[in-house]
Amino acid sequence: MIDAAGPLSQLAGVIAGFVFAGVIVLLSQPRPSTMGSQQTGSARLRALIPFFATFVAMGLNAYVFGLLAGEEIGDSCRRVWTAAAVASGMLAIGTVAAVCGIVLLVRAYLGREQLSVADNARTLDYLERTLTVTIRLLAVVAPGLLIQRVYEFLRVWYDGNLHGLGWMWIFVIAVGCVGIVAVTVNPRLVSRLVDGPADRQVDIFDRALFFAGVCTVLYSVAGTALVGFFLGVVPAEWNSTPSFVPWTVATLVVTLPTVAIIGYLYAIRGIVRLSDG
Repeated sequence: MIDAAGPLSQLAGVIAGFVFAGVIVLLSQPRPSTMGSQQTGSARLRALIPFFATFVAMGLNAYVFGLLAGEEIGDSCRRVWTAAAVASGMLAIGTVAAVCGIVLLVRAYLGREQLSVADNARTLDYLERTLTVTIRLLAVVAPGLLIQRVYEFLRVWYDGNLHGLGWMWIFVIAVGCVGIVAVTVNPRLVSRLVDGPADRQVDIFDRALFFAGVCTVLYSVAGTALVGFFLGVVPAEWNSTPSFVPWTVATLVVTLPTVAIIGYLYAIRGIVRLSDG
């Protein structure tokens, strides 16, 4: 894990720099004056929420992985893996938020340009669809990889003696199978459950986007503080740590990022659907 901390820190820093460039692009646009321009301005403001959340998450994530890269392999194995689990949650949630920001940035560009050339509009539509598919795939893959990382963290904590933890994977696989069957049998029902009533306004999805952004910032700041606390505990004291600590960390790492990712997916789907309608 320590060997991978350096490259992961660089990856988080690159994503944070890219997101910062996106924020500059959004803020450098002229202020809207007409009604249509004001709607485009609202789209730009909407895109700032995931971009700002991503910048905070990835900036702190680069710092945390940088700290882990300086750790020594030895008795600090529990301490390193605990901090790595928290940092992995920041990386997962920040990646999904970054793609959400790109989707909203593309939509703001489409609204601002009012493209009249059919070929250009079609090409940008393909780009938007590609980004939408990407965020949906990330919303599935990121929590799965996060659960895998937490599983490895718990195995390290208990020295591989995790009797009965395999039931967690059975539960995850069962939920996934039920979801696949539901989508296959009645996709319209699933769509109604996700989209809600047909008369929903974009304000509901804006609140979902805001909630996801707050969860991202909250987890990143709290996670960085926890990592600082964990790394301040000497390795010898980790042997007497109460048994509820790893499970508390595992619950935090899995729950809050997953809730934020679902919020991003729900908000993006609703905003895109209402904009196209």
